[in-house]
Amino acid sequence: LLWSKGASHVFLESDSKVVVQTCTTEDNNYENYGLTPRIKEILRRNWTVQVTHIHMESNIVAHALVILVRS
Repeated sequence: LLWSKGASHVFLESDSKVVVQTCTTEDNNYENYGLTPRIKEILRRNWTVQVTHIHMESNIVAHALVILVRS
């Protein structure tokens, strides 16, 4: 969606260290995860993607969804 809207610089925050490692390294240990090749393909496009790890508590939306699902 961001690509189709012409975004040229994207900030991706994840509370999953595996996702961050998959996105930021050339390590192929995560190739058994189904989306890894697609993620790598999207990241190779002509744009800047900054990937950072955040703690779940900092990820307010995800944290709120977890609470909602548990109630």
